[in-house]
Amino acid sequence: MGDGMRFIKKVNAARNKITAEGQHQVDIKTVADFERELKAEHVFPGGYTKVFAVADGGTLAWKTAKEEQKLIKEAIADPGTDEQWEVNAVFINWEDEDLYDDHTGKKIPSEYGSGD
Repeated sequence: MGDGMRFIKKVNAARNKITAEGQHQVDIKTVADFERELKAEHVFPGGYTKVFAVADGGTLAWKTAKEEQKLIKEAIADPGTDEQWEVNAVFINWEDEDLYDDHTGKKIPSEYGSGD
């Protein structure tokens, strides 16, 4: 199994763990859902940073989603046409120290990770 598939499985496992623990995750089914989540970078209460999950198993930082919202809205409006931009959920990265933005390659900081 290649590194890309291992990463996708890890992201999907993290999403499943978040869902199973009842933590903050909101499914994105419409452009309006996405726009609502894009209004603020942080959830309230708590001030935790939002991370977006996309249909191909990748993740996008809030800043990337804000900058690339035109592509994301087009992908959500026409599902299956561009899965790298088709946002399907927003969640909080609680402890994953190896989560990266798939567009920029920048690390997405965890909320409670070791910070090393």
